[in-house]
Amino acid sequence: MSLDDSGIGIIDFSIKNEKMKRKIILAATLFFFSTSLWAQMSEKGAVVEKTLTRTSSKVTLNDISTFKSQFDEWNTGNLHIYSAKGNANLKNYYFQGEKISPMFQQYLPKELKKKVVEEGSEPHHVALVRGQGLDDYYIVRINDGKSDNTIVLYEIKNQQLEPKKTLAYYYEKGGRKFQMDSWMQDVNGDTRLDLIQKKEIKDRNGNVVKEKTKVFLKKKNGKFKRSRKTKVKKSDYIMQTIN
Repeated sequence: MSLDDSGIGIIDFSIKNEKMKRKIILAATLFFFSTSLWAQMSEKGAVVEKTLTRTSSKVTLNDISTFKSQFDEWNTGNLHIYSAKGNANLKNYYFQGEKISPMFQQYLPKELKKKVVEEGSEPHHVALVRGQGLDDYYIVRINDGKSDNTIVLYEIKNQQLEPKKTLAYYYEKGGRKFQMDSWMQDVNGDTRLDLIQKKEIKDRNGNVVKEKTKVFLKKKNGKFKRSRKTKVKKSDYIMQTIN
């Protein structure tokens, strides 16, 4: 403030206007900064939420652990595995299992996946049998083109089913009946589950024209190796009657 000749005070408007201008600029800057920060935080939050949702969906739907959990765990020391005729009446079939959901196709072997996609084949998960210190077994029922109910033993390698051994089948061709059954049990007392496999060919009258029994011991590396020296009583292994 200054005094004029009459002694009356006069306000210096240039100074006041300059201070006001600075306050306005500061307020505008703060408002813009806070608005931008809130927008960034909101946008970041939305992206994170979306990512978590996607991740959760993936884990819930089709990760390998969820696929394994589809198999019922069987605690077995002596399991007779056999096939069935056709698909008409499988209600009481012990190895019926449940259809493997399409969301788990990525875990199927290449050939089986091809049958599913091109031929409409419907593999069924049947059971999980613990490997007792080695890889677990996964029992699956498939249509292999000959038998509607071929039972196959798999292990999971590199997050994919890998076939180890065909366990059972039944089909008819040229008036003959072809059947293979398996028994999963410890044959030699090493606590590992071995395989006894029996094949039969019958004529149209039901007479056995050919029969063969083989023993496969499971080795420490997890592979099955045929043992010609290991003898079993063939009469103890009776084939399933399939009508």
